[in-house]
Amino acid sequence: MQYGFCLPNTMDGDELSRFARNAEELGFESVWIGDHIVLPTASTNQYPYTPDGSFRRPHEAPFLETLTVLAYVAACTSSIRIGSTVVIVPYRNPVLQAKIFASLDVLSKGRAVCGVGVGWLEKEFETLDVPYSERGPMTNEWLEIFTNPVERTRTRVEAEGRRHDDITISLKRSLHISDIGVSGGGSGGNTTGAGIVADTQSVIEDIKKCADIGIHQLTYDFPTPDIEECIRILEHFAEKVAPAAS
Repeated sequence: MQYGFCLPNTMDGDELSRFARNAEELGFESVWIGDHIVLPTASTNQYPYTPDGSFRRPHEAPFLETLTVLAYVAACTSSIRIGSTVVIVPYRNPVLQAKIFASLDVLSKGRAVCGVGVGWLEKEFETLDVPYSERGPMTNEWLEIFTNPVERTRTRVEAEGRRHDDITISLKRSLHISDIGVSGGGSGGNTTGAGIVADTQSVIEDIKKCADIGIHQLTYDFPTPDIEECIRILEHFAEKVAPAAS
């Protein structure tokens, strides 16, 4: 089983690099970050991963831009994979996104993973002037752009009804595209970082169940930006959970 951990929601670059380096030194496979540009101040019932649709991140909590953080963490590490969980494809120009991810993959020596999603927060789409109802078709179309221009030096790109012939991104890089993310869960659903420590045996049993059905990569998130607690959880996982689950 390979294990990944989401980066803590901190504004401190030293803390981000410390967390990523600790994860790397402990032998974990990857670190990840989600993607939001803005968050509404009002509550929402659109979040697809809670029973009532509520999104539990406080809107007043600051957060950094996803692709910038991935580039920073890549520069702070040498072997651990770095990925988005997930980048919302319609939020950014597809050719620019492909160029950024391909550049990140080149500079990190093949460690970048482009986890993708269609998005769910309608207010965020509205703020970015992106049609919420078209997010599915846009994602399908733009993923074609993600996978084609980075593999060929000359290509034709069609985006938003506009055709661009004979453009070049000039990297000849095939992106690692991932559209599936599995979040480790205990008996009650998603396991928080504290739950990994307090309910270790349940986490171990869940990992074994995942392995039995052919899941070989799990990613865990943290409910706290406290870097000391996050690193303590990493160390506990490496010492108590991973060996017992293997």
